[in-house]
Amino acid sequence: MHAVSRPLARFAADRSGATAIEYGLLCAMIGLAILAAVGTTGEALVASLQTLVDFFSAF
Repeated sequence: MHAVSRPLARFAADRSGATAIEYGLLCAMIGLAILAAVGTTGEALVASLQTLVDFFSAF
């Protein structure tokens, strides 16, 4: 029984990868925030440029 429980206990106590996972999650959240910001400002930019195109097309 100890042959199974010792490796499992060591694995449960190991925290060496926790920081890497936390940094990965943080980067993913920042990336999603950037995508959301670019998506909303991108639509406004397209609308503004379309207004300019319509204005200059009238000439």
